[in-house]
Amino acid sequence: MMNKTTLVSSALVLTGMLAACGSQPPKKQEALSLSTDPASVAAEYVALENGTTLPRGGNVMITSCNVAFGKKTRAGASTQAGALYRESADKTRVEAKVSSEMVLEGVDDRTLERLTSVICQDAKQALVEAGYNVISGQDNAQYQELQANGKPSPHEWDYNKSEYAVFAPSGYSVWDNRFVGVAGGLMSAFKAAKGNSSDQLLTGAVNAKQATGVAMHFVVAFASSEGDKGRKSMFTRDDTAEVSHDTRMMVTGDINFMPAAQLNCWERFGKTECMPKGKTPRVVTRKPLIAAEQAYVRIHDIQSTGSKIGEGLANTLNMLSALAGSSGTSTIDIEQLGVEVDPVVYERVAREYSRRFMKMAMSVR
Repeated sequence: MMNKTTLVSSALVLTGMLAACGSQPPKKQEALSLSTDPASVAAEYVALENGTTLPRGGNVMITSCNVAFGKKTRAGASTQAGALYRESADKTRVEAKVSSEMVLEGVDDRTLERLTSVICQDAKQALVEAGYNVISGQDNAQYQELQANGKPSPHEWDYNKSEYAVFAPSGYSVWDNRFVGVAGGLMSAFKAAKGNSSDQLLTGAVNAKQATGVAMHFVVAFASSEGDKGRKSMFTRDDTAEVSHDTRMMVTGDINFMPAAQLNCWERFGKTECMPKGKTPRVVTRKPLIAAEQAYVRIHDIQSTGSKIGEGLANTLNMLSALAGSSGTSTIDIEQLGVEVDPVVYERVAREYSRRFMKMAMSVR
């Protein structure tokens, strides 16, 4: 049975003031049963981009394997009067704002580091079972530079109001631009690597090995949050602010393939430089693989006393402002929840659904 929590928040209420409240969230995506054959539902969950086929076999070199574990998920919501709203002479409208945050508890970084190695080893095995010959790039100088100038794990990554810890197994680093970016600290590192960018180092290593470079990325989320903030028309009046949470674990990911045959190479300043001929193929998730097994054992309030006092003071000042006839004021309702998971279940779910993603990816070749 699907488990979910819905944040219910209420603001100060005066004559003409509004309440922020929770309502029944939209129907959630169904979980993926472990009894379902991944290949039978692959078309529903994954898609092949930038081409119609993947390499069917041959030598492949794993250039990166990263697992991003969700640590915090946030959502916000607010009421709004609408662009055509006019203040009543005898009433003051005070908008209500809801801010919600859920924090992962129950697993430490040491556990996540070990789990990353397991997930990446499973992914490597999936490539072997699909008919690829996995070779090492450790003896290639450009491959060594690529890994040496990346970020050590865990690397913090913020995406879509959520916080992640990105890990790489032993021998690999976090260098993919989606996680770190040139502005995220790699610029100086790769300048130190004789001016080469991460892309140049990658294509150089793939060309030297005459293999297909494979970069695999997984995202493991412990929960998801959704708010109505930013989804309302500016002309619409809305007297509710809603935030909903789904506490089921889910896995998404992508696998990028860079075949040596798809590189265009040339000589410059005594060095061979390469770049892909167009976009290289990759498999991505269409929608998350949501776990049927629930990992959390407890959800509890973790908002600090100081934060609660500050919130109450802000609402008191806003109320006094509203009583004085001011417009455009608002009340604030903040929720901070700790989601404690069973580490054994968390590891099992993360591994099982990462493996299913790989099986789906290999079935769309």
